[in-house]
Amino acid sequence: NQDYRVIIVGDAAMSPYELLQVGGSVDHFNDEPGVLWLQRLKETFPHTVWLNP
Repeated sequence: NQDYRVIIVGDAAMSPYELLQVGGSVDHFNDEPGVLWLQRLKETFPHTVWLNP
């Protein structure tokens, strides 16, 4: 729906490997890098912003 807006607030403490590497999550192994999930969010919700205070 075009009415949705997504705001993601980060903690500014994320390392690049957490986004770019398979298994980069600090909590558990993931078969896909985190950046793929961000791309999926952007495709689903084109009006998205990511804020790192």
